Amino acid sequence: MDSEYPFYTETSQQKTINATDLAFKFIPNLLTSQLYSKNCVKNPYFRLQNIFEKTPGVISGIVRKEQPKLFSASPISATEASRHMAILGSCSITLQAELEEETFLLASEAEMHFVGNLETLSTVNFDEPFELTASSHVYSKRKAMAQTTLGYAEKPLFRATIFYQIIPKKAFLKLAPKILSTDIQTTESPYSKFIPLKNITFTASSITAIFEQITPEHCAGHFPNYPVLPIAFLMGIFEYCAGLGLNHFFKRETMSVVKYAKISVHHLVFPGDNLKIEMNLVSLEKDVCSFQCKGIKKDITVILLDVVFQIK
Repeated sequence: MDSEYPFYTETSQQKTINATDLAFKFIPNLLTSQLYSKNCVKNPYFRLQNIFEKTPGVISGIVRKEQPKLFSASPISATEASRHMAILGSCSITLQAELEEETFLLASEAEMHFVGNLETLSTVNFDEPFELTASSHVYSKRKAMAQTTLGYAEKPLFRATIFYQIIPKKAFLKLAPKILSTDIQTTESPYSKFIPLKNITFTASSITAIFEQITPEHCAGHFPNYPVLPIAFLMGIFEYCAGLGLNHFFKRETMSVVKYAKISVHHLVFPGDNLKIEMNLVSLEKDVCSFQCKGIKKDITVILLDVVFQIK
């Protein structure tokens, strides 16, 4: 796949990171601080805490949910789970590859499965942080893969295989416009809420919507001074539209979980872009629904998603 998608190594050696978001503060263990300083994503997109090496080649961390579930029957949405798993996967690759030059590392393809039990989840208290693990394999100087899991009490909820492109900073800067970032002075992360969409339209077999005028704030922390809309953000748009669509198709309020998702990104999305969302219904049964989805800017397909929802 020819994708624009690409890792930025920052030389800061801070041991403790004070977040712009006052509700967030790192657990100041050394590995988390080291990985944060080397990772291309920053607060508020980077929310992982207490990262440590669980076993040789496997790192673990924790994260607290910040996004409302809305239509999700899972205690954490697939969108938010995929965001945190992709970041921990990039941390694993950073450790294994021992990247020295300034580089950008971004997810270009991913396959995700829900492996939890919806029947038992309703009885569990999810006030505690979720647990993540990741291991990785570096294929070359430019390609890598991570296997990631998110769950609770050593019980997995989601598993994902994520593929990354590793692109040197000089090459990435030819793709990404420089937009000087300003700290977002808020006590609420922009990723703690869903993005308002316009012109959401339903037919018997499709959903369309418009995401107008992406701003640097929509890309906060991803990446400082070179904002790019995160892949998980795009997936969140589809998950939100699907929730509205399922309510429309079933003529009632529904709760669902992303049972399976396969996503591929073909072009970067920057501030200033407008995005058209197209979701075509593939199958609709009593408790399972599947869509084929596209994100389009200027008549160019930038993201493809095949997704299956389990309806509760």
